[in-house]
Amino acid sequence: MSTSVLVTGCHQPLGHSLARLAALLPDVRLWLAGTPDQHCDALCDTIRQDSPECHVHSVPPEDCLSPASMLTASGAKLVLHAEGPFTQYTYQMAEACLAAGIPYIDAADRRTFMASFTGALHPLALKAGVPLICGASTSSLGSALLDEIAPQFNHIRDVRVTVIPGVRSLGPGSQLATLLSTVGRPMTVLRNGQKIQEMSGRHLRKLSVPSVGRCSSMLCDMPDNETLPPRFPDLETLETRLALPGFLTPRAVWLLSHLRQGLQEESMPHPHGGQRPLTAAEQARLRRGQRMMPWLLKRLARGTSHAGGLIVEAHGDDSMGRPLTRVSSLIASAPEAAYLPILPVIALARQSLEDRASLLPGAYTTPGLLPLRSYMAESKLVQVLLEREAQRTQVVPATIGNETPPKRSVAQTQRTPAAV
Repeated sequence: MSTSVLVTGCHQPLGHSLARLAALLPDVRLWLAGTPDQHCDALCDTIRQDSPECHVHSVPPEDCLSPASMLTASGAKLVLHAEGPFTQYTYQMAEACLAAGIPYIDAADRRTFMASFTGALHPLALKAGVPLICGASTSSLGSALLDEIAPQFNHIRDVRVTVIPGVRSLGPGSQLATLLSTVGRPMTVLRNGQKIQEMSGRHLRKLSVPSVGRCSSMLCDMPDNETLPPRFPDLETLETRLALPGFLTPRAVWLLSHLRQGLQEESMPHPHGGQRPLTAAEQARLRRGQRMMPWLLKRLARGTSHAGGLIVEAHGDDSMGRPLTRVSSLIASAPEAAYLPILPVIALARQSLEDRASLLPGAYTTPGLLPLRSYMAESKLVQVLLEREAQRTQVVPATIGNETPPKRSVAQTQRTPAAV
């Protein structure tokens, strides 16, 4: 007997990819929800062609007005929530699932959203016996990569997590748009055992990544800043960084950081020290510059590699007290990189469908919940989906950045340090 699964945010890139992958799960009746003015009939048609074994339906537009009406219309027994941007205190879908007793898994990728999730919902979810799982996204993969190399250490003191978005979409809810939304805003970082304030989008650093090429990374606020310190109490320094290929694109993001800071603070450095207020003309120029940034970033991203993934670099000491450095990376070539951030959602959805009791009641975040091999097992679904899509369109998908397409492989975990 098939299980009704509701996927939200299907009008956005993340939800679109999640729905196509969820359709390959066994014994699933899929319901797709967008917004009242952006429903998912076209996506339903695509899924019916790529996954004819799946029964797929679109939630009527009039039922997309509230989470409760979506649940009623779909008769869902499991909810996969991918409607971004995820911002603080917007837990309406999780609260609706809690009231209906339905398991909930989201792909949240905002630090503020994840930081408050457990405290806001855990007591109620524990009492109701309902699993509410938050943050099944890139942060889960980064944590799993760190867990893979952690047994080699006696103490892990410094960690750097670098995310390379594999898709250059700047649409609402996309991974890159979410990361760029933090640029130019203050963030709390752990450095030498102290929490200090830094500005997201600053401190450019060059690196080279296999299959991606030369990149520059910059500080970027991510959920790892919230989830890793409690799991690794010996941490003294933690950096989360966004890496973009090319020379001009990272520097455009650096410029965006300064534009946003100037508009927020309504001041700029004075030549003789201190700050001076912005004039009306200067504020107008900054606003024009900020409005032009999405167009500029799209132009600069053309021709760059769309491979993406994560790099986790850890420093500490081994069991003999000797300094130890390990790097673990997870890089996917295009077009597989588009599906990499949602592998944790699919892995947890499969676990819930096979045995709901395997997900503990309560509200909690995903880092440390499953090992990396559980997430990577779902990469087989990506291979199946892309092969079916290639047959349907009669186009062989090529890997961007390589002259000859390699054998289909969604992600490779590399043990050798990346050249920095």
